[in-house]
Amino acid sequence: MKKFLTVLVVFTLVGLGNSAKATEASEYSSIGLAEDGALVAFGVDGQARPFLPLTEINGEEIFLNHLGEYAIITSSEGNSDSSVNFTAITSSTSVELTWHDERSLPGKIFRDGEILTDLSGKTSFFDDNLDPGSSHQYELELDPDALGTPNDTLGSVAISGLSVNLPTSNSMAAITTLAISQPTYSILRYVTFIRDKFVPTPSIGCLPFGTHFLGNDRNYNPYATAQDSKTILTAKVDWVNRTGQYWAYVGPTTMVTHIPDTDTYIPTFYSQASSDGLWVESITPITSSSADIRMHVSAANPDCLGLPIYANLHVILKRTGSYTITGRVRFVPYHEFYRYQDNTDTWLTIYRKSISSLGFDCFNPLSSDSYEYHCINDISMSTGGVVVIG
Repeated sequence: MKKFLTVLVVFTLVGLGNSAKATEASEYSSIGLAEDGALVAFGVDGQARPFLPLTEINGEEIFLNHLGEYAIITSSEGNSDSSVNFTAITSSTSVELTWHDERSLPGKIFRDGEILTDLSGKTSFFDDNLDPGSSHQYELELDPDALGTPNDTLGSVAISGLSVNLPTSNSMAAITTLAISQPTYSILRYVTFIRDKFVPTPSIGCLPFGTHFLGNDRNYNPYATAQDSKTILTAKVDWVNRTGQYWAYVGPTTMVTHIPDTDTYIPTFYSQASSDGLWVESITPITSSSADIRMHVSAANPDCLGLPIYANLHVILKRTGSYTITGRVRFVPYHEFYRYQDNTDTWLTIYRKSISSLGFDCFNPLSSDSYEYHCINDISMSTGGVVVIG
């Protein structure tokens, strides 16, 4: 991948009032998006120069597009290494799309599931005459096979997508309203818990034999406390400052012994697993509107020989709230995944998954491949995708 995404633009800014217009000057020949999300301007000499926004509101930088309309930049990073970065310059009536494709691949652009155009090797597209205040989903799909040559060296290019919201008019007031409506931060919260109050330990690997785990005695709940959970991994994205942080928690393990013919369980063993296996990397937002986050959960009972509670996920999270997720999860015990945004003050359920039908024996380290198939699930979903409630 090259360093800049480019789209042709020719203008000079004259004044910064609500009626600011573009003129047909040649001070800039194009603009591009640097790797850190900042806009740069290219002169006719090809040199890159800082391209400053008119203003910044709630972390959103406001620009003028080539029509002299107020615009906000939205970027989308694909969910695989072969995806192409995709950027929209959004005003009240138009969306200017641009991407970098050094191979000049053919492909298509879709808006709201309908094809807009065949690309024929282009790297930009201008979608105009849109309704002010409307919202749209764009997808870029490039096709190496259409070149008619072996693609062993080209590889495959996954679909890249982004969601945009248009301001209601070409005014500073309208675009300010749009910027303010964006969240200042988003939270991802990955939780595991034991639904029952007592559950038998795996048939192999835990001492003492014949005991039970003390469970959390609850159902799915985004507001559950640490004491009500086995593990919690929380990642926070600060869109305004383009920073991130995370917190990891692993609850203690208590084993209890059941007194036959009674409802009595006596605590017999207590241990504490390490939280070293819970971590988040690449949490810093790539731009003010998109973040690449990798979440890892691995926590094993230190007094068992069994496999750990496990999840390894790659999340592309957008400031709009949309997301794509890929990864692998061992769904034992119960898993739940939520997203929170401060502008709505609500928790969105990404997924909830009940325990495998094989139960806690999924922690058995001697399981066969077929056994592993029932205990491990590959995850691939996007906004509004799979939510399994068991």
